[in-house]
Amino acid sequence: MLTLYTKEEQIRIKKSIKQLLEMLMQTEDEDIWMILESARDEEVKFFLGQYETAFHYLFNDEDEALQEAGAVALCLNDLPQTFEWIAEHWGKNWFSFFVTRRNPKEVIAHLSTLCYLQAEEKRYLFRYYDPVTFTSWIKGLKEIKRVDEALGVFSEVYVESPLPHILTEYTMEHHGYSQHDIDLKENLQGFVRPLPKETAASPLDTGVWQMGQAEYASLAPVSLNAFKIKLCKELAKRYDLLASHTLTEVYVIINTQTARALKHGITQKHLIAQYVTMVFAYPAFWERYQENIEKVLSAETWNATDKIETILVAAEKEKENAHAIL
Repeated sequence: MLTLYTKEEQIRIKKSIKQLLEMLMQTEDEDIWMILESARDEEVKFFLGQYETAFHYLFNDEDEALQEAGAVALCLNDLPQTFEWIAEHWGKNWFSFFVTRRNPKEVIAHLSTLCYLQAEEKRYLFRYYDPVTFTSWIKGLKEIKRVDEALGVFSEVYVESPLPHILTEYTMEHHGYSQHDIDLKENLQGFVRPLPKETAASPLDTGVWQMGQAEYASLAPVSLNAFKIKLCKELAKRYDLLASHTLTEVYVIINTQTARALKHGITQKHLIAQYVTMVFAYPAFWERYQENIEKVLSAETWNATDKIETILVAAEKEKENAHAIL
């Protein structure tokens, strides 16, 4: 989805991902591994066809039927010429990079064991290397304290996020990991293994918010995914959210609330934008009155506009009362 960015921003993002990979290669005795599957896209299949002698299949000998659909791993230290291809296809949510000091034989053996899920008598192919899957999976690993078991052979994992200019870094630690974002649009801000950014405890206080339909009219023609990304960038800037959140965290909130709005029949993009913006414009109200908000959203006799206006009026009234008390 790099097309959501200006030409200059696209150039910076592509340049940054190549620069980051080059910098990772400079660390002595560390290898960077990338996993792809030919079945994902014809362009991936064509790309892998050029490096058949360089990649490693991640499946057991008895599972040859999975060869066409299964994943392969490439050591990028041996293939710096592939950085250009990675940059050109950045934004399609294909890429995760695994950094390790282990030898190739150990790495391939370990990655292969992660490719399968066992359920009773059946085995399933597990796409843990998919960026969206990885993000959910590593959270689950932390909850059940199995991060070391699954990812202990790696020192860092870099995962493409739903926002193409953000790369999420997971640094493996004893029994867990730390996580933070690298901004590819802002000269790799956050790179060089910094400490994870702490979330400030202060509320997202901003001034009185007013929004009309025309303000988001330009978003109407775009896809829902593009709409959420644009809304994320807009709200992060408007409410200075990056002072207390990572951009990925902001996107997750927007994604969750958008799904909630759609569930309750709010489908017009300008109404979704108004609904989601209230989360950040009225944080105290939003936290305190979730049950009431849910009742309004669930009201079958109200249309989408009535629901948004009712919540907005209540939020404004609550804010005025709070100011009066102060």
